[in-house]
Amino acid sequence: MMATGILKGFGLSDAQLHKAHEAWLEIPNAVEVIGKTNITLRQYDRLLKLAESQHRSLSDLVNEQVSKAVQDLAGEGAASK
Repeated sequence: MMATGILKGFGLSDAQLHKAHEAWLEIPNAVEVIGKTNITLRQYDRLLKLAESQHRSLSDLVNEQVSKAVQDLAGEGAASK
């Protein structure tokens, strides 16, 4: 909102403000969404072994899957295209 006010002060038209707003909506990594879930020790062990087999950290493995799920929920995943 503050940026919009500043741009208005510089004399941008409504069309230019709309274009700027649309561009802001596409800024990568603008918001961090943190989720939380509980799993069993067996599930944890399986995920850890999967991550190790891919030479990745468990966090990277899970974060990648969460990102894919969020994209699908937001209607931006491969299945929705």
